[in-house]
Amino acid sequence: MALNAIVLRRRKRGDERDNRNGVVADALWYYLKEIEKVPRERIEDLFPPKPQEPAKLNVTTIRKKGDKIES
Repeated sequence: MALNAIVLRRRKRGDERDNRNGVVADALWYYLKEIEKVPRERIEDLFPPKPQEPAKLNVTTIRKKGDKIES
């Protein structure tokens, strides 16, 4: 019930993080920073590094029977 109340209040305000995942993530960040006194940088250092370039997708187009091949 508490999560639903927070989600509804955020939606009414027009916040971007107005879903359950956003509420839980914000609560965990708050707990780690304010209660456990862990600096945000230390927490972020635990995350894997972001890829430098976007991954190439291996996508294959499957033709339907009867489709003509365009040259």
